[in-house]
Amino acid sequence: MTTTVRAPSFNSAARDLARSPRRPPGPTNPFHSTKEFQRDPLTYCTELARDYGPIVRVYVGPYDWYMLTDPEDIYDVLVRRWEVFHKPRLNKRIFRFFLGESLLSADGEQWKRLHKMVQPAFHRRRIEAYADFMVEATERMTQRWRPDAEIDFSAEMTDLTLHIVGKTLFDADVSAAADRIRGAMQVINRVLVDHVNKPVPVPKWWPSKPNREKHHAIEAIEDVVRQLVDQRRRDGIDRGDLLSTLVFTTDEQGRGLSDKEIRDAAMTLIFAGHDTTSYAVTWMWYLLAQNPEPLSKVQRELDEVVGGRAVTNADLKNLPYLEMVVKESLRLLPSVWCFMREPTEEVEVGEYTIPRGGQVFISPYIMHRLPHVFDRPNEFVPERFTREGERAIPRGAYIPFSIGPRVCQGKQFAMMEARLILATILQRLTPTLTPGFEPVLYPKLSLSSLNGMPSIVRLRRSKPREGSGSA
Repeated sequence: MTTTVRAPSFNSAARDLARSPRRPPGPTNPFHSTKEFQRDPLTYCTELARDYGPIVRVYVGPYDWYMLTDPEDIYDVLVRRWEVFHKPRLNKRIFRFFLGESLLSADGEQWKRLHKMVQPAFHRRRIEAYADFMVEATERMTQRWRPDAEIDFSAEMTDLTLHIVGKTLFDADVSAAADRIRGAMQVINRVLVDHVNKPVPVPKWWPSKPNREKHHAIEAIEDVVRQLVDQRRRDGIDRGDLLSTLVFTTDEQGRGLSDKEIRDAAMTLIFAGHDTTSYAVTWMWYLLAQNPEPLSKVQRELDEVVGGRAVTNADLKNLPYLEMVVKESLRLLPSVWCFMREPTEEVEVGEYTIPRGGQVFISPYIMHRLPHVFDRPNEFVPERFTREGERAIPRGAYIPFSIGPRVCQGKQFAMMEARLILATILQRLTPTLTPGFEPVLYPKLSLSSLNGMPSIVRLRRSKPREGSGSA
């Protein structure tokens, strides 16, 4: 008996081809990709975007990554279909042990509940009440600096923003624990980045040196948080700060946050509230030191609007060039240089299919430097953020705080803090780097300078702040 096998028709084959997933292009050697990403992620990702286009498939360790650099695709993922794109497994593996089920790692109903309960702490009126303390703390810092002395501006910003976070968000003076927290954060940053780079993750229970260091660092910060929470509960007073919101706020069912939820939220805010802002202001200082014309413009604006008194939150609306400087700095050297998402189902993005569980990689650093999106992308041009200039930027192209429903909850706080700190410093000082210094970009969890920011304390020639501020 003869069996006849019919060849598929042309139309049938075409339909099957049309239905089959179309994967994005990208390098095919996973070992090379992983090695290059570990060695220099900023350069490697820039080359991938240049060589392969708006969606690149690349292997990093055991994961299949999909790097997006088209503004419309990014808008689609973060805004239109944000509920389909959750925080990725990799993100949760990195952060969960340190930050628990926090706003940075939670999804679905749990994220919605946490977001709603924490949101009152970032109400505009509460945030604006912090402004005077931010200015006073910055003035005290600059008054300690001796003219012509050398300082590490990056370390100074870390201490300052930690002090501000402690007071404004927790109504506590954490200066006594500043060295301990700063040291712990350095360990946590290093160890968590190592976790990303390891193809096979080390179990958290394994008694390796990095794991032991991580445990001790987390315990150091937890101890500070525990003391603050216990004291607030004993006091039983809502002081109008974030910690009061965490301890006393309840949802529609009358349920408050659990001890673990309070711990996780407080740890997240210590991490995010000082780490990213300190690096952001450090990069603003660096860019102004390298660009005398924008520096002259912003200092002239400060002299005309503020004069010899302390800057206030009410002044910020009259300091448009200062805001342009801050926004342009966040474009060129964003503290949050990358973040990730993971689709909960197979999705079409642009011309390609991303499978359920694919790791979607978005880098503000790469996105903000694309020459077809930003004119003269590697130059510091604050004027691109005039009102008309901002309207010309494609949606999804400028994302220093992400966009969409999961935009950084502390965005307004961070923008106010950065402008007030920078304005207060620039009233008295001219940004000056130590001769011969060049920063080494270090893309850990935040984009920092591996070799700090050695600077010279240089008073302005015409000092407008005689007899200003103290506390």
